[in-house]
Amino acid sequence: MLIDSTVAFCATDMTLIKKIIDEGRGVVVVANKWDMVQDKFKKKAVKWMDKQLEKGLGQAKGIPIAYISAKTGHRSDRIMDEVLRVYEKWNTRVSTGLLNKWIHAFSKVQKLPATDGKMLKMRYLMQIKVRPPTFFLYVNNKKLMTDNFEHFMRNSISKEFGFIGVPIRVLIRDSRTQYANKKLS
Repeated sequence: MLIDSTVAFCATDMTLIKKIIDEGRGVVVVANKWDMVQDKFKKKAVKWMDKQLEKGLGQAKGIPIAYISAKTGHRSDRIMDEVLRVYEKWNTRVSTGLLNKWIHAFSKVQKLPATDGKMLKMRYLMQIKVRPPTFFLYVNNKKLMTDNFEHFMRNSISKEFGFIGVPIRVLIRDSRTQYANKKLS
């Protein structure tokens, strides 16, 4: 995604990036005209753009931004490095054993949602797909999974396994429903 560094992200830029993420694609932002930003404002500009992305996009954390100048060629060689890194993460598969070790440790240190004396139990986590990385999380009762906790889980998986700049999907499965359907078969 190419943007103009002198104006940062406009509404159209954010809409396009959201659409890319919704499609399950990895994103690298290329901020052109970096040579036109005064040196004394560059650190503030980087912080500002990172903050805009973080605030505007909850699903994909840490989208890389390559600050370049097409006119001078400054830092343009970094674009492909970032693209290849994001592409590699988009194609990453994490073993079920590693995921379940992590989910077990995660369950011990995090306060899990509870309602009416019933607490969410995360039973099993497995990756079912790459491009984008998609996971099944089996829980004791899907109704106990709040939207906030689901968002937190997605971010935690992304951070733990390095899916930076790549949207991931977590599908919640209710183990009670799974077993009930097996009995009907």
